[in-house]
Amino acid sequence: MTRILIVGGGVAGAVTALALAKAGYDPELFEAYETSPEHRGSYLTVAVNGLSALYAVDAVDAVNGVGFAAPSIAFYLGNGRRLNEVKVGGSLPDGTVTRSVRRGELHARLLDEVRRRSIPVHTGKRLKALDEKATGVTAYFADGTSATGDLLVGADGVHSTVRRLILPEFATAPYTGLINIGGFSPAAGLGLAPGEHRMVFGRRAFFGCAVEPGGDVWWFANLGRKEAVTREDLEHTDDARWKARLAGVFARDRGPARAVVAASGPLTVSNSYEVADLPVWHTSRVVLAGDAAHAASPAAGQGASMAMEDGAALAQCLRDLPTPEAAFRTYQELRRPRARRVTAQGARASKFKAVGPLQRRIRDRKLPALLAGHASGGEHSLAWIYEHRVSWDTRVEAHSG
Repeated sequence: MTRILIVGGGVAGAVTALALAKAGYDPELFEAYETSPEHRGSYLTVAVNGLSALYAVDAVDAVNGVGFAAPSIAFYLGNGRRLNEVKVGGSLPDGTVTRSVRRGELHARLLDEVRRRSIPVHTGKRLKALDEKATGVTAYFADGTSATGDLLVGADGVHSTVRRLILPEFATAPYTGLINIGGFSPAAGLGLAPGEHRMVFGRRAFFGCAVEPGGDVWWFANLGRKEAVTREDLEHTDDARWKARLAGVFARDRGPARAVVAASGPLTVSNSYEVADLPVWHTSRVVLAGDAAHAASPAAGQGASMAMEDGAALAQCLRDLPTPEAAFRTYQELRRPRARRVTAQGARASKFKAVGPLQRRIRDRKLPALLAGHASGGEHSLAWIYEHRVSWDTRVEAHSG
């Protein structure tokens, strides 16, 4: 049986492991962190296209067992004007719709499913080097250990070490100029209804929130910042200072942002990066998946879903094509055009989030028509993002190029 090493235990790595095992391979997962991912990050959306991929690998219960339905999002301006409500995809044949889930909880559930299927998971394995030969590939880790497999999948995120090692000229992911701040707040007294999903184009920043049926508000804010937040910034800026910053940013906006932020528990602060269009995603025995290969701005709302699609597609290509090189080449040609288009959409959406006074006036005039197009399925419809489906039983044909 072909042994496939997977570097990275996030969504991309876990779903790839599940897909490869279903396809008859022997995957083994290596995760840099020692600790459980249950408390990492804020929340994310798993759209119906991502759920389709989970169905394909028999793992949709990992999402359906957490979070709550997110069939649509209501958009507002910072002055309180409601613009439109936009569907986040339709539904799958069984009625399943897009869901909002806590990022850490989703990671934990997927890793639990990986372990339940007896796929080995090794934690505390931070990759340092690769040695690729005609007969296989060896991964060397910071703790002094190593592992050798027939193939290796780099599913280690936007700052991928695997990408740096096989494509050193694309080692760095560009910073988008936005930082992400998020957390969880009690909903009592905030005027938000259970199940509500709201996004606000504020005067100086963007605010989004989702209200779970139990009453907590899951929220995030995107702020423009010329330079990325550094580790030193995080060490010297406590939650109280970030909350004060947000209070000032949202001071002139109507809506729930200030109250939600003030009531929040611990915050998560991160930078927004993107990996737009790599010329190649693989070598002879090493291939990239998820954010390591293509990272869209969070504005696309597709990071997790695209990673899930990648995992299923990669396993199908390896299953159906005669050699790893043919499989990797076809996987890239199948996935790259879609990834490029989703990344471009995320970049366009990000430009509306934190703008200056003049740009804001232009933006606020354009948004009603743009969102009406999203809602009506017209010229600006985003249906193409959500309508993608993974059919596990469909055979993959080799790319002719």
